[in-house]
Amino acid sequence: MIRKRVLQAVAAAAALVVLAAGARGAEFRKTKIAVIDFQLQGEGFSTPDMGKIVAEWLITELVKAGRFDVIERRLLEKVLSEQELGLTGVIDSESASKLGRVLGARVVISGTVMKLPAYTEVNARLIDVESGSIIAAEKVKSETTTRLEHLIELMAEKIIKDFPLEGYVVARTGDYVSIDLGKMAGVREGMRFVVFKEGEVIKHPKTGEVLDISQIRVGEVEVTGVKEKIATARIVSEEEGRRIEYGDMVRSVKEETKVEVERPAAYQPPARESRPEPVPAALHYREIDRRIRELEEAKARGRRPEKIDIKRLIGRIQVRLKKDYTSPELYFHLARVYRLVDSYRKAQKTLVKALYYDARYLPALALQGEMNYEASRRADWRGGALRDRAYEAYTAIATSEEAGPSLKALAHLRLGDILWHIDDDREKARRHWEEAARFESTPHAAKARARLRETETGRRPPLRGKGADEEIDWFERPEP
Repeated sequence: MIRKRVLQAVAAAAALVVLAAGARGAEFRKTKIAVIDFQLQGEGFSTPDMGKIVAEWLITELVKAGRFDVIERRLLEKVLSEQELGLTGVIDSESASKLGRVLGARVVISGTVMKLPAYTEVNARLIDVESGSIIAAEKVKSETTTRLEHLIELMAEKIIKDFPLEGYVVARTGDYVSIDLGKMAGVREGMRFVVFKEGEVIKHPKTGEVLDISQIRVGEVEVTGVKEKIATARIVSEEEGRRIEYGDMVRSVKEETKVEVERPAAYQPPARESRPEPVPAALHYREIDRRIRELEEAKARGRRPEKIDIKRLIGRIQVRLKKDYTSPELYFHLARVYRLVDSYRKAQKTLVKALYYDARYLPALALQGEMNYEASRRADWRGGALRDRAYEAYTAIATSEEAGPSLKALAHLRLGDILWHIDDDREKARRHWEEAARFESTPHAAKARARLRETETGRRPPLRGKGADEEIDWFERPEP
């Protein structure tokens, strides 16, 4: 009897150990990283500590993603001092590997910020601690005077793509599954995961060592709901003859993920069904533009857009961005939607992306100019940074050969306003207004002529406070 109880106790203890081990194994493990201060190259930085500031910005963005455990700066400085390594600058792969092993990090990130007259460029290297090799190198560049912080946000997005999330399907109900990754792992609604099974084990013919395990694609899912440690996803597709099941593995998809798809030797692709021709992207963009204009006109009449309309528009644009994530036009439209609901910070960040993919995209430059111009007027023309951004955007349009008459007239009108009210350069302001007045077919020409009449009578053009939006043709063509 006693022996039976002892055996039962041992079995219960063993079960608890197994359960505990399984629970620990199911927990999402963040990638431990160390970020070294970036090295500065070139002149014109506002502070010699900019390399440290850039590293802090990058750390903040990576921590917000929820996928990384970043080494605390004080511990990093202490170890660097003990190892007689400099905190600032690009360290070699061997030193980075040594540093990472001491800190218990898996990856060390170092990089440079290069400032040249024509552009600013940020480079980052991701060094694997175990092997000492560079596993990824990322670069972002801007030809405009985009705030450096926005470039670092773009850099963080690129780095996050180098670390796809991996987990398991833990339940399936109809066309939906649950995966063991949630908010703690950085999962968000709209993220996609490829689902796969483990296939053939590849062994060395002599030693028997397991070299690799092939991955067989089963399908793809899209996240529709997220909790702390779990997420619900809709099944988007399943491979022919395969079904997504409990225990299948998942990997987040940013770029296209390559996995092996097993097919029978006699596999024949099914005959193509007759399908309607896809709608060209340009038609989607025109429809988005038309809907935004309707909401802009309604807002000008004093009617705020409905939340449901804004949510649908944003969702529609984001769906298109999944297919064409480098389209400056889509980011421009998204910025217009954010501007509609007075979310100016989001609008500015989105415009940065539009200009990152095309630094000379005129509609984005015009919207950037308008937003900073409006903000400067609301601040009663105070705020040098707002003035500088608006002035730079309008100058780029005024000197562009691709700008049509309406955008050129708008640019010269605004440049005149800025020079008159902020720089007190009356003569140069008049020249810009005269240039705007040349484009007689545009609504901005009439405003420029009104400005000139006001100045001729010795009065100051009444431009203070918030004015009504101008009628802007964002997509006009230049005159032949």
